[in-house]
Amino acid sequence: MMLSVALCTYNGERYIREQIESILNQTIPVDEIVICDDGSTDNTLSLVNSYCLKTPKIKVYQNSEKLGVSKNFDKAVSLCRGDIVFFSDQDDIWYPNKVSTIINYFESNPNIDVVFSDADLIDPKGNVLSGIPNTLWEYTFNSNDRKLFQTNLKLECFLAGNHTTGATMAIRRSFYINNGFLHLCNDEMLHDYAVTLIAAEKKRIGMIENKLIGYRIHAAQTCGLFNDTSQDYVKKTYYSIYVINKYIRPFLKEVDSVRRADFLCFRIKQTCRAVGALIILINIIKYSFYYKQYAPRMLWLDEVAWAKQMKTRLFR
Repeated sequence: MMLSVALCTYNGERYIREQIESILNQTIPVDEIVICDDGSTDNTLSLVNSYCLKTPKIKVYQNSEKLGVSKNFDKAVSLCRGDIVFFSDQDDIWYPNKVSTIINYFESNPNIDVVFSDADLIDPKGNVLSGIPNTLWEYTFNSNDRKLFQTNLKLECFLAGNHTTGATMAIRRSFYINNGFLHLCNDEMLHDYAVTLIAAEKKRIGMIENKLIGYRIHAAQTCGLFNDTSQDYVKKTYYSIYVINKYIRPFLKEVDSVRRADFLCFRIKQTCRAVGALIILINIIKYSFYYKQYAPRMLWLDEVAWAKQMKTRLFR
């Protein structure tokens, strides 16, 4: 089995050396690291090119024009030759057992094409953040989300938002070849979310609860946990509807999946409207009926959470 890493860089000189070293020092070595640089103006290119002199595993490509995060990842993945492709950011640290843990998971789960894991949150110096929360999933994939994921309602788990992080993700190359989707992505519909949605609809996505990387939090992150400074709930919510309609629905292949996405948009809109208690009750009944009919294993906790959200909107 050949193992590849798709690593994208842009002005990453501060942390790229530490990341490459962590990838090269895995207990199961990778066969190649494909680096696509998106027009760095610092010393990133000279640093990664210096590694080419040390090992033939590293291949560096410089984009002639700036592609953006998702299209750059698409290019990097397309250049990988491995059976398994690991996504990598430029500023994290891989723990030595990351590759071995993921390979063991794929070998034990032949029906899974995409897997993602938890991560420690680390500061610019590489230290795990003090206090709680200090793990990635405590921000992006809480216990309720994980319970929903484990009921096999994976599409519902991700329609309302992406709980995966590309830096922790690995895919079978066959999945990439058989699903021509990454080239459609841009920095509004990110590559990791597209991968997640397709795999979730096909029920071919798995999770590993281990923390396999240190996910670095710093001011220069291109995409990060704390980059979104908008506090406008309605604006953010209607933006979610826009993304669902423009980007998510085209990725969904099954009629039932499209119907579920449409219902989610209805659900989201209702939480943004100043409506009376009677209307809230009617909508909760509609919501209950929908999931009893189409997804009987939908968790009660999700229904309660939605009711609380609507109540908050009503009495804010």
